Amino acid sequence: MTDQLSQALVGVLEIDGKQQAFEASTFTLRVSEAGGGARADGMGTQVTESFSISGGTLVTSVTVRSGGTTTTTTTTSDDRGTTTTTTTTDANGTSTSIKITKK
Repeated sequence: MTDQLSQALVGVLEIDGKQQAFEASTFTLRVSEAGGGARADGMGTQVTESFSISGGTLVTSVTVRSGGTTTTTTTTSDDRGTTTTTTTTDANGTSTSIKITKK
């Protein structure tokens, strides 16, 4: 199953160092059940993907929930560099986080 939510954005898009205005772009939030559907015990694998553009900052996020463990990877890119943070939380609520910054 895949659900999509779209929202109009207005701003400037930069590709290979060249800026161009855009008025009608979208970001998509997608939630999907891996393996053909959710399991009856609620322990199926669910993947959520999203991205947003705001004030010159691009944020992308992917969350994977499987068997009581949740892993979220978020990447933020702006004129100061790119930061990627990965956080894993197990069924007991114990979290481990790794942050990488590239300038």
